[in-house]
Amino acid sequence: MEQLKKAVRKSVTGRKMSDQFYVDGDVNVPDDKGDVGRIVYSQGMLRVEDMKQSGSYVRVSGRIQYQILYLAGGNDGSISVLQGKLPFEEMVYAEEEMLGTLWMKESSAELTVTIVHARKLRLRAMAELEIISQGEEEQYLTLDVEEEEGLCRRWKNVEILTLHKSCRESFRIKEECALPKQSDPVGKVLFTDITQKRTEIRLVSDALQMRGELSIFVLYESTEGKLGWTEQAVPYEGKIDCYGADETMYYQAEPKIVDAMADVKLDEDGELRIFGIEAVMEVCAVVYGEEQADVLEDMYSLKEQVTLEKEEIELSELVMQKACEYAMAEQIRVPELDGQVLQICHTSGKVRIEHTEIVADGIMCEGILQIGFLYIRADDAEPFEIWQGMVPFTYVAECRSAEAGMEYEIQSTCGQPVVSLLGNGEAEIKAVLEFQIFLKRREMVSNICEIHTEPLDKKALSEAPGIVGYVMKDGDKLWDLARKYHTTEKRIREVNEIGEGEPKTGEKILIFKENLGIL
Repeated sequence: MEQLKKAVRKSVTGRKMSDQFYVDGDVNVPDDKGDVGRIVYSQGMLRVEDMKQSGSYVRVSGRIQYQILYLAGGNDGSISVLQGKLPFEEMVYAEEEMLGTLWMKESSAELTVTIVHARKLRLRAMAELEIISQGEEEQYLTLDVEEEEGLCRRWKNVEILTLHKSCRESFRIKEECALPKQSDPVGKVLFTDITQKRTEIRLVSDALQMRGELSIFVLYESTEGKLGWTEQAVPYEGKIDCYGADETMYYQAEPKIVDAMADVKLDEDGELRIFGIEAVMEVCAVVYGEEQADVLEDMYSLKEQVTLEKEEIELSELVMQKACEYAMAEQIRVPELDGQVLQICHTSGKVRIEHTEIVADGIMCEGILQIGFLYIRADDAEPFEIWQGMVPFTYVAECRSAEAGMEYEIQSTCGQPVVSLLGNGEAEIKAVLEFQIFLKRREMVSNICEIHTEPLDKKALSEAPGIVGYVMKDGDKLWDLARKYHTTEKRIREVNEIGEGEPKTGEKILIFKENLGIL
């Protein structure tokens, strides 16, 4: 018996592979830099250049890019910066078989700098990686069979989230920003920090539309030899090709800045006031379509014995795709800063989600906001200092349809945080935390995979009663009664004048064996 099947594509994700390792290196201070007096701030950024499967391992190679801001020896308060990279190669063990494409889900580096002597530094970066593998799987749902006389069929309507495309693309950002007119022109750039603050992604015809902001901070020495800085939000916009996509579809996307730099350019007056920003954002996206299908749930025949082989197939149904914000405002004790801060130059924040859980009103997210700011002290000999800390948060993203056992993915970013010093050793931290949530419900479908037929037992059929008076019991279904007594559900409804739904418990009905001819 020929079956009509429908192919359903789905995205599958392998088990997370996590690793922690150290990258060490010594750095000599170049001849054109002053002696190191005190480290003000050090930053390490992990950049992955290549990932390849090697047996049961993933070979990851890349670099730790570092920036070290330091005060030179002496009492003049001069500041300088060291920049460079530490290469690494790490083998990450995979406990399970990898699926398709490898994707760096999370990566970070915490840099520690030790002064060996005034001309040499020892660097140690603690690197953390979280890798997943993503692949595709195709399943086949039986929708119907070839029409035959005496065939009775029942369908179940299901809503299916089908994979349209999964991709990993590089989105290049090239923008500019200018110094305020009242600021002195740039003589030398000392330190830059470019971070991703906000990214909005929309599906449009044949593309993912990207729109957002980068936060850029530049510390520089002016042409007059004075220290200056600027911190600005730089908007960007563009598209990533995604053929066949449209506004009715849904997506999961993880955009990450994997490389960024800023250089200084001449403005129309011939002064160095323009910062050219180039960044590469890697976007891992999965695009879904949503459709309904009538799956053949059960069947039997009045002309032959039908045996069905079934398999359980897991389908996904979209519950929610939602962007939400949490306006965070916390007061903290910072007695060590009381009377020390003249001006805050630069503030940065990073969200780290520690725990998520489906609760009564939605999805609860618990984590910390890692906060840091560079400030000017009331000390001409050592004018710069950095403060770093962590602020815990708990947020519930409202979704009354969320139930235990559902699958969800949460992406988080931090808008530009603001730190206000209140005096008396207290500070207020404000930030807007942004969450992108994709929630799916698993639905198991009993799918017909094989159909076997054989002749009816004519003797047993002839001995079966032609007319049955039946009293409905709890759990009885007309479909099951029709199969048992060799008739059709339609015929039972016609004879007993039953409309939609099932008869009530205790109700009496007549059942005629099909082809008996007594009506």
